[in-house]
Amino acid sequence: MVKLSTFIKNMLLEDRWLLYYLKNGAINVQALSEMVRPDAEKYVGHEVKQGAIAVAIKRALVDFEKDDIPNPSRYDNIKYDVVMKNNIYSINFKSKSLDNQERTEDKVNQFTRIVSKTDDFFNITESGGEYSIITSGKNQPLADEMFKNEEILSRFASLTAIVITFQGGFLETEGIVYKAIKRLFFENINVYEIFSTHNKLVFVTENQDAFDTYNLMQSFL
Repeated sequence: MVKLSTFIKNMLLEDRWLLYYLKNGAINVQALSEMVRPDAEKYVGHEVKQGAIAVAIKRALVDFEKDDIPNPSRYDNIKYDVVMKNNIYSINFKSKSLDNQERTEDKVNQFTRIVSKTDDFFNITESGGEYSIITSGKNQPLADEMFKNEEILSRFASLTAIVITFQGGFLETEGIVYKAIKRLFFENINVYEIFSTHNKLVFVTENQDAFDTYNLMQSFL
């Protein structure tokens, strides 16, 4: 028999921040119980009373030790700046055939050499023969011309890049990327591209979501 307690514990283990805020009284147990009730009933296969879910949550909180709960203080020393870059172009493509892969790679390298000589926004990702190029909009004509004979998977113009530059501790601190993506998810913001460097985290979004993304990233930690 599937137990309600198993569903509750799995829910809390999958979202340690939910566990943290419940443990510290920042989330109303009764309201949460009603919210997750449909999922709980689907999991156990029968109707479940809201009160039973609340009891299961309270029992689960007793079972979890302090060490299982994330500590927000780990982010206290993480400092960062957020910059918004407009007029971003995205093109994704691959070779039309295996015979053309070397030629495609040469063109990508040539494009990289040209753009790298400028201060233009630029990032390139390759995986399994597929290329994703994100660059300033003024390089769109060059990109379209150089890769016109490739198999174009997608291309988007007039995007915006939100660049988060950290002063330290970014790569060594777990959960930062998760927290940023979670904030964007809850606000229904679609991300076209996400990438990072040693001290930068970059989200590429539609122009219409740019200011919301910028404002959210100002205080996502």
